[in-house]
Order: sequence, then C-alpha cells, then structure tokens
Amino acid sequence: MNLEGVVSELVTGTVSIFTLRTKEGAQTHVQAEHVPPGLKNGDTVRITGHNPPDPPFVADSVVRLTVPSSSKWKWITAGAAVCLVVALMLLLRAPEQSRRQVPDDTVISTQPVVPPQEVKHAVPAPSPSDPVAVPTPLTPPAGIASIMNVNSTLCLSPAGGTNNLNEQVVQFVCDKDAARVWRFSIIDGDIVKIINGKSGLCLTIAGGRADINAPAVQYTCDGDPSRRWRFAAIDAKTFRLVNLHSNLCLTIAGGDSSLNMTAVQYACDADPSRTWRIAP
Repeated sequence: MNLEGVVSELVTGTVSIFTLRTKEGAQTHVQAEHVPPGLKNGDTVRITGHNPPDPPFVADSVVRLTVPSSSKWKWITAGAAVCLVVALMLLLRAPEQSRRQVPDDTVISTQPVVPPQEVKHAVPAPSPSDPVAVPTPLTPPAGIASIMNVNSTLCLSPAGGTNNLNEQVVQFVCDKDAARVWRFSIIDGDIVKIINGKSGLCLTIAGGRADINAPAVQYTCDGDPSRRWRFAAIDAKTFRLVNLHSNLCLTIAGGDSSLNMTAVQYACDADPSRTWRIAP
C-alpha cells in the first residue's frame, strides 16, 4: 500500500496498528511497518491501497496512531522507576546535608526558648528576734495635764484662774498653777470631758452655740453635748479638740500668740493654732 502526506516528525517504535478513516467512513487497517517515517496523529494523508475483497481505493484521511497496551505499560513502568530512583536519591542526600549543617557536638533542644527575666532580689523578712517598732497611737492622757497650743506654746486656763461659771478660757503661761491643768474624763472611745484642775468645771462653748468664733468657757459638767470633745490624734504628739455639738475645733482667736487671748471654736483646718499637745 502506498501512503502520501505531510511529514513533520519521525514516528518509530513497536509494530502497532493505526486506523485510517476515509471520507466515505470506511476504515482501513495498515501495519505500522508500512507507515512512512515521520507520520503523527492528526496528519492528513492521501491513501492509495487495496483491502481485499474490496476494490482498490484512493482517499484523504487523518492519521490515528494507536500504541498497544504492552508498550504503554513499558513506558509507564520506566517512568515510575525513574521517579522512584530520584526520590530515593533525595532521601539519601537529606541526612547528609543535615549532618553538614549541624556540628557533631551541637545539641538541638526541642524546648521553647524562654527570654531572660529580670532578677529581683528578695528583701529578707525580719526575723522574730528583730521586732518592728509600731508607733503607739496618741490617746487622752491619764491624770491631769496642761494643754499647750502648738502655735503659741501657751496653755489653756480660765481667765484669772477663777472658779466662776461662764468664765472665758484663755491661753496663758504654762506654770504650776492648778488653773492651768485639766483632767481628761473618757466617756466613750475618743469622746472625753475636759475638767479644770482648780474649778472642777468643764470646758465648753458659751451657750452651747454652734457658730464660728463662739468663745470657750468653763461650765457645769452636765450631759449637754457641747461639754463633750473628740480627742482627734494627728500624730504621736499632737491632736485636735473637736466639739461634739458644733463639730468645730478649739483654737485661739485669730491664731494670736498673745497672753490672755480667748480660746474659740473654728473650722478644723491645718492652721497650727488649731493643734494642741500635752505640755511636758
């Protein structure tokens, strides 16, 4: 059988069957060794041939080459073998590269890396043999005592040292006169009565008033709340005297440091004339 057509690539291999489909739809089977070199699938060829018992024919057709299954498996097997060899080579080379990158004496840790932390030196706790001094809170004194103004350093006293009711209380020199000392009588907690050592009368606010600058006097120690004072400690040595009725503080009028200046009640601010201490 003679075949004519366009040839672009040599086609060789095992003996196979290729199928030619004519324009009339007839099929012609030709052995591969009869195919001219270079034919490939999709080429259009002119076929002149004879297929007994049919009469001779001439037709243009598209080449369809079929590779037998045995040949296919040969190529597939060969390709798989090549892939397996390449994979084995890569696996064998991986440990070698790892050994090159990591020295023999290097230890690789799988533990997480913890960043360094600031070291804080603990302060040792005091031992039981080293007691810690705790300041003793100031409380009303026991017995009799002189009440000294922190601003003027003068002491409370009934004016002229008299025993009269409603005698104004003033500041005077802290001498040994009995009129300059007072006794703190505790009623409840830090609530006290303040009793003059000479007259036996109580420190109070004139008329039980609640207004600012009302004068302090001495009066009978009854149950009126204006005769009660709260001993408000400031620190270990000083305190304020807060009237229980008015909630105002005992002070010296105008913050004056003069002798015989009257004691009054005023707002409890930080002025030193509102602050008192027990005279030494």
